[in-house]
Amino acid sequence: MSSTKYIIIALLSPLLLWSCSKETVDPNFTGSIEGQVLHAKTGEPVINAEITTNPGTDVVLTDDSGQFSVADIPTGNYSIQVSKEGFVTKSVRISVNENRIASANVLLTEEDEEASSDNNISAEVTFFENFNYGPRDSIYVNVEYKFTNISASQRIGNYEVYFKIFTPGSAFYHEVPGDSLAVGEQSTGTFEKYIYQYEADSVQVSGVFAP
Repeated sequence: MSSTKYIIIALLSPLLLWSCSKETVDPNFTGSIEGQVLHAKTGEPVINAEITTNPGTDVVLTDDSGQFSVADIPTGNYSIQVSKEGFVTKSVRISVNENRIASANVLLTEEDEEASSDNNISAEVTFFENFNYGPRDSIYVNVEYKFTNISASQRIGNYEVYFKIFTPGSAFYHEVPGDSLAVGEQSTGTFEKYIYQYEADSVQVSGVFAP
């Protein structure tokens, strides 16, 4: 082999090695999201609800069973927003893992029902995540929330907010009490809930009670 050929091989070898190593450390991992949207009061499927995500993916609509699917999207954390005319828009957070299907179940409340039942308190889940304490099958969900007194002039005394935690195997419930909210005041906080070996798909406010 001539010296010229040796020089060409020597120059190309680092480029080939760099190309291989780049593919190893920067793969394009993808997963999917599947879920169902139901009427919070009746449990019936909500058809043609619009599903959007942040970061953005394709906009999809729920089918006749209230189900939807967003396939082959990059792995990572997403906020899913579900909206339909006549219903209160809901958002849930979810994690998409490589070659896995993440589940998201969403309950929509009709706008007139929300207005008549919230007792001047706006309650929402702002963030949730699953984590382990001890054994792998001991899973907890950590939930962050925000309550706001949205009335024009009424101070709110004792109240209770109820949460529903959806998992692939069961639903769990949690109650957060409060003692006072001035007009326009916000209250934020967190709670942890033991959900056995399951992982939470979504966490939603299921009701508010203020006597």
